[in-house]
Amino acid sequence: MADDLLLMKERDLLKAELQTLKQCQVQYFAITVTATGIVLGLAEKLGPAPGGGLIYLAPLVIILPCWTIFFDKATTITRIVGYCRILEELLAGKSDLPYVGWENALREFRQREHGKRPQDFLSDLSGMARSACQSVGLLINFRREHRYWAINWITFFGLAGGSLLLAGLRGGGFSSFAWWLFTTLFVLLSAHNGDVLWSLVKGQCSYDKRERFWREMLEEMQKKTREQGPDESQIERTN
Repeated sequence: MADDLLLMKERDLLKAELQTLKQCQVQYFAITVTATGIVLGLAEKLGPAPGGGLIYLAPLVIILPCWTIFFDKATTITRIVGYCRILEELLAGKSDLPYVGWENALREFRQREHGKRPQDFLSDLSGMARSACQSVGLLINFRREHRYWAINWITFFGLAGGSLLLAGLRGGGFSSFAWWLFTTLFVLLSAHNGDVLWSLVKGQCSYDKRERFWREMLEEMQKKTREQGPDESQIERTN
């Protein structure tokens, strides 16, 4: 069993990282809302102008990346929380799972997670579309858990969709290449982030399933170590 002080130190470091990730999410959200308000307000003040539709599309340069990064940070948060739950069990003496350290465990986690992903592009795409459709129920039912993520998804969606609508109606951009380009990106990222939202609440990135993944991975590592027997270096030191 690993030393309790080592476990507590790693837990505290991971909790500090969780706080940093959550602060980053708040900053991305604030930047998106503020920048969109400033740009659209400026567009309304300046009024119609040649090529005026482009200024309404400008917020999308910020909204779409921040939207995606926000939910990517959320999957990182659930992964760390799942691992911290295992650490707390080890500290409480309720588990005999092996302690391998965060970086070693994360490397193994990523390898196993990558191995479970569909290798076929069409399978991956169909799975994403299915999860995105299922996420609609999460967006319209605010009595469900984790409403924070659903509300943020709707906000990002509304800001991006509103910018596209204004670009078309006020900027005359429905027929422009830039409008169709951003609309395509908007649709694709809406589906992608809807897929991530479903995964965070009900899928493989949820808190409980992350914890289960960590537990199963560490149990397999423990079983493999027992089957292999003691390391040769350990035998030499014992002799």
